[in-house]
Amino acid sequence: MATTPDVLRNRIRSLVVAAPFSYREAVSSDDFSLQGSGSSDAVFRCVISGGTSIGGFSYSEDRTDVLELEVARHIAADYVATFHTLVGDCNSLLAAIIRDGHQTSGLYTVPDDGRDWAISAPTGASYLTLRLTVPLNYEAQV
Repeated sequence: MATTPDVLRNRIRSLVVAAPFSYREAVSSDDFSLQGSGSSDAVFRCVISGGTSIGGFSYSEDRTDVLELEVARHIAADYVATFHTLVGDCNSLLAAIIRDGHQTSGLYTVPDDGRDWAISAPTGASYLTLRLTVPLNYEAQV
């Protein structure tokens, strides 16, 4: 099976919905605005966008695409605890993604450069969101 952005996206999605995370996928891949107000806890969305590529031999290329994984957590009247929970989610998700790529699947690697994360509260929302940005490097066929 050829490694493609869809294969990687599905691989990451399978990590996030399985234990120990057991998150639910968002109704929309655009944002969390269509989630019901009571169903915004431990909900995620996962998007991969194209990045750089370096051509190789025999129609192969070395690609580095960018994964954006967002997780929403309901504040439940304790902003600080929710923030700390999302920081823990960030560390655990990043470790799981790195281990999966390097050890479990062997389909991709996660370069050191380009990783980023942020936690924010959308205006008027009752949840906080973690946005984790992770570069995924893999070999693809053209």
